Amino acid sequence: MAWHIVTCAFLIASAHASCDGCHKGEDGNALLQTKTSLSVEESSQQENHLQDKALLQTEAGEVVEKGLQEDEEKEEVGEKEEEGDEDEEEEDEEEKEDEEEEEENAEEEEEEQDEEKEEDEEEEEENAEEEEEEEEEGGRSSRCRPSKLGKYIANFAKRNRGRKVPSRRQGTTSCWDLAYAALEHAKSAGLKPRMPTASYVWSSKTVPISQAQPGDIAQFKGWSEKITFPGGWRTKSAGYPHTAVVTSCYKRGALTTYEQNPSPVKKGVYHPSKRSWGSVTIYRMSSSSSSSSSGGGKLKSCGANSKKYCFGYKSGGGWCWLTHDGKSNFVKDGDGGHRCSSYNGYPSSRYCQGAKR
Repeated sequence: MAWHIVTCAFLIASAHASCDGCHKGEDGNALLQTKTSLSVEESSQQENHLQDKALLQTEAGEVVEKGLQEDEEKEEVGEKEEEGDEDEEEEDEEEKEDEEEEEENAEEEEEEQDEEKEEDEEEEEENAEEEEEEEEEGGRSSRCRPSKLGKYIANFAKRNRGRKVPSRRQGTTSCWDLAYAALEHAKSAGLKPRMPTASYVWSSKTVPISQAQPGDIAQFKGWSEKITFPGGWRTKSAGYPHTAVVTSCYKRGALTTYEQNPSPVKKGVYHPSKRSWGSVTIYRMSSSSSSSSSGGGKLKSCGANSKKYCFGYKSGGGWCWLTHDGKSNFVKDGDGGHRCSSYNGYPSSRYCQGAKR
């Protein structure tokens, strides 16, 4: 009996011990599961935190990028506005410059008109005084007595005022052409002027500037003088070279001419006493029957001028321009491989200008 009681007690104790081990195992498993769950949850939270952080960084980057784009757009708008302002300023400056240039041109034109008017009045006074002198002396003053040819040359230049006059020789409208055209027309009118053999040497006779008279040719080697007027001054200049036609007798220190290039024919007055640079030679033109191209025997001393046109002297006196046809097809040095000197000894009646009608 006692043994049974001891055995039962032992079995009951073993059972309790076994149950405690079960409870302890269950509690351990639960704890492990809890720790694992907490670890997973913590990992999930960390991952979510990283994702949130990445999202915030992305959003922040987008905000920064958007802000930069807006700043760039603002800068572009600002630059365009500045460019627009600069364009407006440039346009305003250009308009201002144009206005100033127009005002200057208007002032210069007004000054030139006033000067021309004053010169015309002076010329009228001079002509009136010269007419009085003629009446007192019974004719033209011996101091200034232009020839018929001289009057024709001067009047030709005057009546072409405001035009650009070409010469038949060159067909251009340089300063040289005006003087040469006057001689060409004088020749056509039967006045028989001695035509120049060199571009800027108009005749063999020169006179002092103080003796210049209508029809003389003024050949400049540059010129500059200062002209004063109420309210200012300007410079009167001439090129090197420059050709002008004298249209009035030299008087009161003024050389009155008509000239062209680049502007049309206009009046030009020069004052030697005011000259600061340059010089002028006054050539006196003359008529001569010996300059006629008809007759004259054989050609000699044939040569070329500065423009390579050929001329020759006639054994019977005088000279002429050489032509291929005896009319107006002028010969130039080197035509057909021949020099001007190759015409020496040939009849002038065959090669001189106008020899054949």
